[in-house]
Amino acid sequence: RLDTYFHLQLNFVDFQVAFPQLGNLRLSGLHKVQHLWKENDESNKAFANLERLEISECSKLQKLVPPSWHLENLEALKVSKCHELINVLTLSASKNLVNLGRMMIADCKMIEQIIQLQVGEEAKDCNVFKELEYLGLDCLPSLTSFCLGNYALEFPSLKQVVVRQCPKMKIFSQGLLDTPMLNKVNVTEEEDDDDEGCWEGNLNDTIKKLFNEMVSIN
Repeated sequence: RLDTYFHLQLNFVDFQVAFPQLGNLRLSGLHKVQHLWKENDESNKAFANLERLEISECSKLQKLVPPSWHLENLEALKVSKCHELINVLTLSASKNLVNLGRMMIADCKMIEQIIQLQVGEEAKDCNVFKELEYLGLDCLPSLTSFCLGNYALEFPSLKQVVVRQCPKMKIFSQGLLDTPMLNKVNVTEEEDDDDEGCWEGNLNDTIKKLFNEMVSIN
């Protein structure tokens, strides 16, 4: 049973075997890889019990998780220094992450949206991140929003949002947005009792204020 970190320093990834009990996966330094996994019926449950996924320094990576992949047990996702990623998840892929509690996206030069509605996808229902408690967006110079699609988002458990060095982020999302547990947006990662953060009554207005303040300073 393999349930510890599987740390790869390779130039190519093509999983032909399954790791159904793997709990932690870290992929780093895959500088020639554009796609981590092929999207096919044979491999979409290869990491069915994965709880923590960390991707870093994959400079050519263009796609993270195929929409058909089953990662229902994933609790933590961290992506950093992947400079050709335009988005992190498609809408379909995000709906499979029903247990995701923590998401950190950092130091990715080209990311414009965290979730993107792909051609052919339909956003009929509300997308609910039921377990997500922490969202960190750090040093993303091209990020304009969490998502641009006009569909509803619910974050019933979200308690902490950190937004740092995202100079193009004008809005969180265009559709209806529900974050009942959230009462501030932090601009530093460190916990500080004296730091009240920023809050304008809702997440969208708060992001707008942070953007306007940054523009006025510059």
